[in-house]
Amino acid sequence: MQHKIVIITGEYLHDFVEKSFADLRSDCSFETVIYRDFEHIADIYKRYEDVADGFFLSGSIAVDTIKRSYPEYRKPMMTFEMGGVGFYRTLFEFFMNKPELDPKRVVFDFLYSFGDEGSIDYLINHLSTSDIKRLVEDWMDKCELSDLYQVENRVSDKIKNLWDAGKIDLVFCQYSTIVSSLEKYGIPCVYPYPSTEHLRNLVDNLVSKIEMKNLEEDLPAVIILSNKSLSGEKSKDKSATRNLREALQNIRLNLALDMIIRWDDESIQLYTSKQNLNFLTENQKICQLSASLLEDYGIDTCIGYGIGRTITAASTCARTAHEEAKLRGESYIMDESHTLIGPLGTEQNMAVKQLMTEDIALIAERCKLSTLTIQKLRAIIKLNNSPLITTKELATRLNVTVRNANRILNNLEAGGGAELAYTQSETSKGRPVKVYKLTLASNVLLD
Repeated sequence: MQHKIVIITGEYLHDFVEKSFADLRSDCSFETVIYRDFEHIADIYKRYEDVADGFFLSGSIAVDTIKRSYPEYRKPMMTFEMGGVGFYRTLFEFFMNKPELDPKRVVFDFLYSFGDEGSIDYLINHLSTSDIKRLVEDWMDKCELSDLYQVENRVSDKIKNLWDAGKIDLVFCQYSTIVSSLEKYGIPCVYPYPSTEHLRNLVDNLVSKIEMKNLEEDLPAVIILSNKSLSGEKSKDKSATRNLREALQNIRLNLALDMIIRWDDESIQLYTSKQNLNFLTENQKICQLSASLLEDYGIDTCIGYGIGRTITAASTCARTAHEEAKLRGESYIMDESHTLIGPLGTEQNMAVKQLMTEDIALIAERCKLSTLTIQKLRAIIKLNNSPLITTKELATRLNVTVRNANRILNNLEAGGGAELAYTQSETSKGRPVKVYKLTLASNVLLD
């Protein structure tokens, strides 16, 4: 399968990029797009996101600009800049051929992105690869998006000031867009071009990322829907389910979605892929399906979306999400990593909350239980409208054996998530039944 790769680069590198990627004779098709500045890069990515399988960019700052501008980016991105080993090799060869140059008066433009010292001498004698990575990460953490948009201009101005002050003789450039400007100013520049072999390896890596992404999007997904208006009367339940089924058939045909519809008296199950699920939820942000059913067909639904490595796993996740949906009256997703996401918003309110809060994670760790179990326990408290529960009741609610329920309660008690409230006798014979109180940081979880 031929993949379409869009290369976003500055005008300075355009001819080099066009020729170099054409010479690779790859099965991929390449399109080169010139950007004006980092703010323009994000716009280009958004314009090509739906038609490209992957992107190449000239540097890591360009990639980060896109990720910050569009946190929900969907396509793999890589840089084609020369890697660390190649860059240091280029430096070594350059100074071997020009021994008259003073490394203290030759600067590397990228270092001025996050610091005031940018000489090659400083780079070689004071910075390791891990130091540079740490400095870049610290700088990026503090940067606003507007700072990234202006970084090239700021670095260019810094270098011109050093040149005017007579402090530098030459610049090694990573920001290709400033090379022409510096050369017009009279400043000698060197851009370390990546080798053909380096580019070939990068293309292979990007294709691997694209194919992994495609496999991930093909993960099975299950969607479980139920009608909020079900009355409990069998005939009405069947009628409501039939209406919902017919509405879903229409939506499937109108949107040309590849999915299988199954149903029983209580719910309808849609079997599809993660790619279709992401389409229906705007990449797990909103629930277009519930909005369409309500607006176009007058059907108010509870919807749970599940993704898994297998259909069985996806069904299990969908059931958990559907239970949460019924409890909350909103739509939820449980993904392949068993993270519960929701409630999904509407077109007007696209905020998505992660239910996997820090409190839940801490309770799970303290009680040596999964975060999913803690979430289920929280739901049980809500459904019962009480934190009190017996081992037998817990086994029924969690659909586990009494032995497993007893283990869960023991772990909760040891971790401070439950305490013995009292005992009660069901008959004159037999052991008293223990009644536990689930605490689970109730001030946080019962809001």
